[in-house]
This record gives sequence, structure tokens and C-alpha cells, in this order.
Amino acid sequence: MKINLHTHTSISDGKLDPKQLADEFNKNKLEIVSLTDHDMLSGIYTLQNELDSNITLINGIELTVSAKDLELDELKDYDAIHMLAYNFDIEKLESILMEKGKSHFELIKDVYKRLKDAGYEIEIDTSAKLLRYSLLTRGLFKENYFEKKEEALKIIEKYGFNDYQFYLTSIIDAIDIVHSCNGIILLAHPFNVVLNSRKTEIEEVLVNKIIQKLILLGLDGIEAYYFKYNSEKINFLENLANEAKILKSAGTDFYEYNRTKSNLYYDINENQVKDILKVFKK
Repeated sequence: MKINLHTHTSISDGKLDPKQLADEFNKNKLEIVSLTDHDMLSGIYTLQNELDSNITLINGIELTVSAKDLELDELKDYDAIHMLAYNFDIEKLESILMEKGKSHFELIKDVYKRLKDAGYEIEIDTSAKLLRYSLLTRGLFKENYFEKKEEALKIIEKYGFNDYQFYLTSIIDAIDIVHSCNGIILLAHPFNVVLNSRKTEIEEVLVNKIIQKLILLGLDGIEAYYFKYNSEKINFLENLANEAKILKSAGTDFYEYNRTKSNLYYDINENQVKDILKVFKK
């Protein structure tokens, strides 16, 4: 089965726009896909109009939440963990996230105007319902003002952006909100936690601690089949999920093609993800 439940477009930090991503899904005959842009939902509407009718699209989003919410000593120096939400009422979730992020979105619009006034000819869609600071940095990259993320971050900071650690919701709220929208929520790439804006690998013991704590808070599952993980990591996550009786998902965290163009989908035995597929069919 060709499946990918973890993908990104240029609306957050991918290289392809939603139509281009849909074209790739169609060309490669994927069966089930989800667009999980970081804290953004707008690409889903384009994708659903462009996908072939035989491809199932699952509503998705990757939520950034503070790692410190888990109150684990081992995570005190880390910034964030990522949660994948699926199969939710998109209009209801969008409405809730718009309300929670109102002041943050206004800050992004204000900094965008200041950048334009300062001569940076970038274009972002400030009419979108949800906004993320990466729209500003990507706009600067697109027009070749900077090559490194750190340089772009310094500029948007100079013009008033100081909210890098903004999280739309806490971990508890994220779980409760997604459930209130009839969705499910899973831990993304469990062996990776965000440190200084980059995914950093952690050990099995800490992975287990995080997952067990999240289960107590209502976690529905984990991304057990993650494209970048070796068989040892996948077996660990698979066994952990089976023992805890939680869902398992499969994804590649697609931003752009790798050198072999093999990361567009996860070719998996349907039986390995049968439980989450049952949830999607409800």
C-alpha cells in the first residue's frame, strides 16, 4: 500500500505548493494521503480539489507544542515536540486555532508590513486564516535575500518579531481540542524532539517516558513507521504501540524529494496500519 500521512507544502515549510504535491500523488498513484503542514490548514482545501478520485485524503495538521509541558527533567532544555492530528472537523479546528492565535497572527502581519516598508519585496498571503512565522522567512528565501534560516530570523526579529516560542496550544489543550473536533492525535517522529529549531534525536528510554506520559493525557497513537528510522527504531515503536494498544501511523515527513525520489510515500503492508485505517473509515 502506498501511503503518506506526514507531508508538507510551501504553505508551511515544504518546497512544493499544494497543487504540485497533488500532481505528484496522482502521478505516483498513492492510495491514502494526509497534508500535515505545521500549524496550518489552508493547503487541504486545494489538495482535495486536485487529487484523483481514487486517492483518499485525510484531514491533517502537525501541531507544535512545548516540550516543557510534559514536565520531564530530561526535556527541560528542549523546545518542542510535534503532534499529528487527523480526521478532524476542519472548520471547527480552524475556528479554534484562529481564536487561540489571534495576537500572534497580528504580529506576523505587522512585521510583514514593516519588512515591505523597509524595501524587502516579499509576498505572503496575509488573508489566510492561520499564519506562521515561517511564511516571513520563506518569503525572504524565495526572493534570495538570504541563504540561511538564521540570517532571515535575525531580520524579522529586527523588524519586531520576537515570538519564536509561540505555540498555538499546550499539549493538554491540543489533545482535548483535536478530540473535541472528532479527530485523533498522535506523536510525530517519536525519536526526535525540537532543540534550537532543529529535530534532535533522543534515546529509547526518553521516548518511552514521553509516550507513556502522553498516553495518560489521551494520546491516540504514534508515528511508528517513519521513513528516516531504521528497522531497530521501527521495531521498538511498533512493539511499544502494540503493548499500549495505541494506533500506528506511517509517514515520510515529505518536504521535497530526496536524491532517489523515494520519500514521496511509505510502501507498507496494509495490516501494519489496519487500526488507524479503520478509524479513518468511521
